[in-house]
Amino acid sequence: MKKEIFKIKGMHCASCAMIIEKAVSKLPGIKIVQVNFAAETLLVEFDEEKIDNKSLKDAVKSVGYALVTDGVSEIKSSPNARREMLEKGEKEFLALKVIGMDSPHCAMVVEKAVKTLAGIEKVEVDYTNARAKVVFDPLKVNGKQIEKVIDDTGYEAIRETSEAQDMLEKEKIEREK
Repeated sequence: MKKEIFKIKGMHCASCAMIIEKAVSKLPGIKIVQVNFAAETLLVEFDEEKIDNKSLKDAVKSVGYALVTDGVSEIKSSPNARREMLEKGEKEFLALKVIGMDSPHCAMVVEKAVKTLAGIEKVEVDYTNARAKVVFDPLKVNGKQIEKVIDDTGYEAIRETSEAQDMLEKEKIEREK
């Protein structure tokens, strides 16, 4: 089984995410499909002997959306693909749920903290959905460092690729506190 995350273009609402999930889940060899509208990503776990990236791209295209496979937009999972990405100077994308960030002030604190790290190209913080999107240079900074700087500001950063149920459970616990 292989797990990959792809950037999706063309989504306008949560319904778009459901359409993409439905189309991809029908493909042979698919185990997990999660489309995150806010992060504009597709997380898919699949049997690489039964399906390839081109088939995934075609399935997404068939329902009117684009699975982006250029530089900044695709997070590649294999060691060789990662090395190739680094050699080309390509950037990585990280989508985070930020537990506890619920006001413009909180968003400003998180954004400023992330921008203090070397290699940060772009930061988008959305306090209404408690999410942060970061584009960064993997030669200068990594995802763990970004998560740590957010955690150090008093919030809890959770990668969007974590299972949805785990995330909801952590949110529930945090609200109860």
